[in-house]
This record gives sequence, C-alpha cells and structure tokens, in this order.
Amino acid sequence: MESKLELFQTTSKNIESKQQSLEQLQLKISASLSELKQQQEKSEKGTISLFREMNKVVNQDQDVPVGELNHVQVEQKSLLNGMSKVNKIYFTINNVFGVSILGILVYLLMKKILIL
Repeated sequence: MESKLELFQTTSKNIESKQQSLEQLQLKISASLSELKQQQEKSEKGTISLFREMNKVVNQDQDVPVGELNHVQVEQKSLLNGMSKVNKIYFTINNVFGVSILGILVYLLMKKILIL
C-alpha cells in the first residue's frame, strides 16, 4: 500500500511539475506572440509611413513637370497667337499687292485699248 501511495505521490509530483512546465511554456509563448504582434504593428506603421513618404515625393516630383508643361502650353499659345497675327498681316499685304497688280493691269489694258 505504501508503495502505491509513493507511486501516486511521485506521479502527482510529476504531473504537477509538467503542469508547471506547460504553464511556463504557455507564458513564454504568450509573451512571444505579444512581441510578434508589437513588431507587426511597428512594421505596418513603418510600411504605411514609407508609402506616405513615397506618395509625397511622387506628388512633389509630379508638380514640377506639370508646372513646366503648363508654362510650355502658355508659351505655345502666345507663339501661336503671334504667328496668327503675322499670317493675317501677310495675307492682308498679299491681297493689297494682288489688287494693286490687278488694278495696274486693268489700267494698262484700258490705256492700250484707248490708244488703239
């Protein structure tokens, strides 16, 4: 009977020590999971801030070419308006010369017809 009691006590102590070991292991796992969760949150925050910074840089880099393109567009419009005015002036001068030449030809024809 005593041997059975000793065996029971030994088994009970073994179970209790294994239970304590399991509890300690469970605490270590819980701590590791908490640390992993914190690192993941830091990583997510870091990734989000990294993407925000990249977004800012891209937007800043995009503003410069867009501003330059707008400036080029304004210059092109002013050049086009200037060329349009020059073309109108040349058109007017050509018409004046054309009418003048036509008038001279008519005058010369009339003069020749009257002389004959």
